Amino acid sequence: MKLLKNRGCVLFSIINSIFFAFQISGFMLSKNPRLDWNLLTCLIVLFGSLIPGFLLGIFMGYALHFRNEKKQEAVFAKYEDGWLVEGYRTLGDKSSEPMPNASLSWLIILVSYVPAFLAYFPGICAYDAYIQVEQIFNGAYNDHHPVLHTKLLELFLKFGDSIGNINSGMAFFVVFQLLCLSGAFAYCIHLAGKMRCGKVWHWILTAFGALFPYNVFMGLSVTKAALFAATYFPAMMLMVYFVYKKRNELKPEKEDIFYILYLIVSIAFRNNARYAVMAVLFVILAVFLVKLLKKKLDHTFYLRLVLTTFTGLVISMLLVALAGKVWNVTQKDQREMLSIPVQQLARCTVFNVQDMKPRDMEVIDNFILDEAWREYDPLISDPVKRHVNTWFAVNYPKETLSTYFRLLKDYPDEYINAFLAQNAGYLYAADRTCLWVYGKDNPGHGYVQTEWAGYMYECGFYHDSIIPPLYTFLEKINSDNILQRIPVIGLIFISGHVVWVFVYMAAVCWYNKRYDLIIPILFAIMYIATLLLGPTVQLRYIYPVWIFLPFIAAFVFRKKSEK
Repeated sequence: MKLLKNRGCVLFSIINSIFFAFQISGFMLSKNPRLDWNLLTCLIVLFGSLIPGFLLGIFMGYALHFRNEKKQEAVFAKYEDGWLVEGYRTLGDKSSEPMPNASLSWLIILVSYVPAFLAYFPGICAYDAYIQVEQIFNGAYNDHHPVLHTKLLELFLKFGDSIGNINSGMAFFVVFQLLCLSGAFAYCIHLAGKMRCGKVWHWILTAFGALFPYNVFMGLSVTKAALFAATYFPAMMLMVYFVYKKRNELKPEKEDIFYILYLIVSIAFRNNARYAVMAVLFVILAVFLVKLLKKKLDHTFYLRLVLTTFTGLVISMLLVALAGKVWNVTQKDQREMLSIPVQQLARCTVFNVQDMKPRDMEVIDNFILDEAWREYDPLISDPVKRHVNTWFAVNYPKETLSTYFRLLKDYPDEYINAFLAQNAGYLYAADRTCLWVYGKDNPGHGYVQTEWAGYMYECGFYHDSIIPPLYTFLEKINSDNILQRIPVIGLIFISGHVVWVFVYMAAVCWYNKRYDLIIPILFAIMYIATLLLGPTVQLRYIYPVWIFLPFIAAFVFRKKSEK
């Protein structure tokens, strides 16, 4: 009973058990791609996760309890010594100490990107870049890629064409991205300074912005990932700032305006961002209503968050709709969000085609055309997904759903394995499959994708490295995933730990009764939740929240203000 009174022990036991369950499942699936979820497998996962999860949960709960007691003793000691004055102050934080200028951080971060930019000049036109360039050249736009981002790219390409070198236009666009991304880091460092994070954290965050290798490669990539990160990331950091300041009034400040603007651009630049923001908005609204009903004094603070978040969401959606009308944007079918169901159906068919009922095969052949289920790849849904006939699912929903759920009942193993295999890179911390989505012998197709599509050359773009030896060196590291394959240290450069770190941070905040700080963490968790339904595990998808980790850590583990 005493154990159950420790809120940390119960909470961390649950989270640890879930974490270990995914780690055990991921390991077993890596050894046996056709994992049979029989009684023995379920018992291994169950007891293999519950027992260590429970024991580690007890340790973590009491470790936090002991740490907090020591901190409280320090508070009383400071009171007795007359150290604390009237008002609020963060223990151990020299609130009067001047903070370093974030402009210097911006310069340091930006300069650190220059060598790689020169090596990859004019930039990295990999994966989806050619699709947007094709739309620009043909003058026919669709919403598979955000049209506002495509038109922004078009603006720079037209400038390059006007000066006689379209390749230079691409270089100017990449420079713009690097300025925005480094500026986003500098602005978030500035916000951290306003929240008195301290000089040590200031330089840690500056070093992260300059040296974390994915930063420059995302900034060099001519797709929406960099500019989306440069707007969604500051929006999350501004939420931390709001929680820190917690103004109980509706009068807007400049940070509220910035927050709305960042939301508008980020939601406009990535389609699934709106669903993450909607989920967080629902949580904030629920908290506001509870606070209002209980007549809590801080309900105005949550109302401000509701109004600003809702404003950014609505304006962005209206802006996207308006852009679609102005540029005659055609709507692509929403097969992207069907990635997991498509993988599950394809896997069932590939491994059980001889046992499938004729009525189910008829539905599958109408839904997945040209028997494309034979192209099933556990790591990526694109080979099957590109043949999906969404018209059939829309017009025959009853037949499609009945087949989906009937196969779920008949082949639950395939459904579980399809989900785990595709999302191993997000859920299994030791996963390596996400490094080789496009095969081990494809240069430029490692975890950091750098291979140019052939269409780019046809359109007059060309790679013109100014530092060829550095380019060769970096390409070797990227194509062979050298960093990610380093024992132990390589785990830092694989995304399998990211969502779990956010979950544990949220748990620490809950245990320390810093409930407000969970809201910005939810921005990251909800976004990652949308990725679990996406087509594959790729760096560019999770990068925008990955870079938020050290910034939120600076406040989750800092000393709380005491009166």
